[in-house]
Amino acid sequence: MNAFPDEERFTQILTECADELPDGLFDQLNLGIHVSPMVRTSEASQPQQALYVLGEYRKDAMGRSIVIYYGSFARLFSHLSEEALRSRMRETLRHELRHHLEHQGGEYDLEWEDHLQMEEYRARLQKK
Repeated sequence: MNAFPDEERFTQILTECADELPDGLFDQLNLGIHVSPMVRTSEASQPQQALYVLGEYRKDAMGRSIVIYYGSFARLFSHLSEEALRSRMRETLRHELRHHLEHQGGEYDLEWEDHLQMEEYRARLQKK
């Protein structure tokens, strides 16, 4: 069985995923990309089926940033190979970057998609 990477290696993989992308995508992301050790669940998460948050785009008075939750990845993906984990991390980073880019352009399509996924989650819980 594969050992889940420690937080330092996880951060290194995330950096490699970010390095695959053009620098311009990171314009105005003044607070950068950070790894948090937290296991984070959505405010809508229910005990019978936890809804983990893998990443988050943040915009506040200080600026813009992306946070990737190491603890959530470890909880959900500890069984994955490093290459499969890298793929999930890449997907999450690009998702959060899309939030960043859409927000800059005044578009909110991805927020709507996220909202619809949350509605599907709630509907699944009601069926149980």
